[in-house]
Amino acid sequence: MKEKSVFLISGFNILSKEERTSYDCKALARDQKRIFEYCTIIWITSVVLCNFVTKWAFIPVFVVWLLFFLKQVHLDFDRAFEKYKK
Repeated sequence: MKEKSVFLISGFNILSKEERTSYDCKALARDQKRIFEYCTIIWITSVVLCNFVTKWAFIPVFVVWLLFFLKQVHLDFDRAFEKYKK
């Protein structure tokens, strides 16, 4: 992800352009890219396990993904983006 793509991040897109300049967009884009990569690895693992081990292998992988996802979700805007303030 490039810095230009940060406006696609939920919650960040509602900020005005002046407010967006007070955040480190490069770090925000880098972290969002990592999240996408981790989710991709988790789901590829699920596909491989389901195809070669058992059809029920998706359950533990889904639980891992769910925990990872819930860790990333923030209901408070300030808490979600506080580490990206300049």
